[in-house]
Amino acid sequence: MGSQPMVTGPIRLRWLNSPRKQQRNHAASPVHIRDGPEAVEALMNNWFGQVCPAWSAFDSPLNLNRKIALEMMHSSAAVFNALQSMSASFLSPRLPQLEKPALQMLKKAALSITEEANNLRTKDILDSVPTGLLFSLFCLGTSVCWLEAGRLGLPFLKEAKGLLSRVSSRAILASDDQIETLAFFRKSLVYWEMLLSFVDDYEPRQEDPVRQLGPCRDTPGTTTDQFLHPWTGISTLMSHLFTLSIRLCRSHRRRVSRPKGTEIAIEAAMEEAQEAQNLEQRLLDTDFSAVLPTNSTGDEKTPWMHLAYVAEAYQLASLLQLYLTFPHLVTLRLQLDPDIEANSKIPCDKWTIPVALRLTKLLEQIPPESGSRVIQPLLYICASTGLCFNVSPLSPNSSTCQTEANVTCDTLPITLGVQGILDYIGQMQVAEGGDTMSQMAVEIGTARNFILRRLDTLECTLQPRPIAVAKLLVKAIWAAYDDEQEGCGSRHWLDIMEAHSLRSLFG
Repeated sequence: MGSQPMVTGPIRLRWLNSPRKQQRNHAASPVHIRDGPEAVEALMNNWFGQVCPAWSAFDSPLNLNRKIALEMMHSSAAVFNALQSMSASFLSPRLPQLEKPALQMLKKAALSITEEANNLRTKDILDSVPTGLLFSLFCLGTSVCWLEAGRLGLPFLKEAKGLLSRVSSRAILASDDQIETLAFFRKSLVYWEMLLSFVDDYEPRQEDPVRQLGPCRDTPGTTTDQFLHPWTGISTLMSHLFTLSIRLCRSHRRRVSRPKGTEIAIEAAMEEAQEAQNLEQRLLDTDFSAVLPTNSTGDEKTPWMHLAYVAEAYQLASLLQLYLTFPHLVTLRLQLDPDIEANSKIPCDKWTIPVALRLTKLLEQIPPESGSRVIQPLLYICASTGLCFNVSPLSPNSSTCQTEANVTCDTLPITLGVQGILDYIGQMQVAEGGDTMSQMAVEIGTARNFILRRLDTLECTLQPRPIAVAKLLVKAIWAAYDDEQEGCGSRHWLDIMEAHSLRSLFG
């Protein structure tokens, strides 16, 4: 096969001119490919009709994921095979018979990528962006979890980073298209590394990827980007700040759970605390309320404002993770509160729960059918981590048992037959807890219900395997919170995720 594409002519594709409408390209002619041209055409149509919209935060001719796929599928074997692989993997959970063919297609696409990458290894500096190869790496690396939820695509990421580091910025300065393409892939890398940082101790080189975007027509370090990206939305900076925040939280939890030298640990913890304070200030200084739309998405289901809500939600999610991991930040904020005793532990309902509720209410403003849903799963998990409620642990003498669906089964015999209403209710038992219900408890319960509903929706509209893991993680976090006297202050959700090995690319 070499590096030549496996096509002899253009494939008839629907949804080419409009991603939301099924239009036929009358200029196209069918192609004859061994092993079922009809199946190949169906897979490619499925990619443009279903996969691309579910893999991008907005979908229109302005979506570079769609544009690159259209431009490269006939000239790059890597792209052609990657699109087929993604399409089959996307369908496999709903049709188990596709799992084996999907894995075979993944291997074939990986072989195409490897051959094309090997051809470029002889060049230390690339004088043009290897668009097809990079796009294929991002395609497979971010979708390998569709076949096995725990796969994070690290080898694909490593290859993509290596290619990007070898592209000569000087050589592409003369071409606006090359500048735009390079910036696009570097922003894609920022997003992928954000997803990885949430679930893995992945440590890239200590450079600021936002400031490494150039040459680029966006201004590095600004709150919003001039050109929208189908993954980072309106703000690559916010994706980067979230990455820094969650990476710092993971580092701190590692240090706390696996302490080494006392003196070194104390010094490192102090440095992390200061870094958390600096990050908090950077996040608080970011203001999306006054930001005006700079570009249309071209997608009627995903107006610019949806992406603005998502950016603000990542801002709140970053702050929430810092407050959960570094309680001293909350103490500093509440040190003048007369209701808080000096040196006392700050209750969750004074700060972290309100932040989580605010994040949840912000997510409620985005309709479930918005294309931005693909970049939201992390946000629902983050919101769930702050929705604790301080309740008494289950009594050791409690006679209740928990089913997988979280339904309480009474182990005492129930008297059947005709009963009065009060006798009937009197047979019911619940776990011990408080006798009163506060407004905060109602709000937490409502927020939890909303998050589970949204995750159910995402499981139906996105590739379901990573979302299924997200649902298990959220339920495990809440179960741990509800079983402890101190709620979310007793056990960090990162420790819960590690204990249950509930990881995937949640986006």
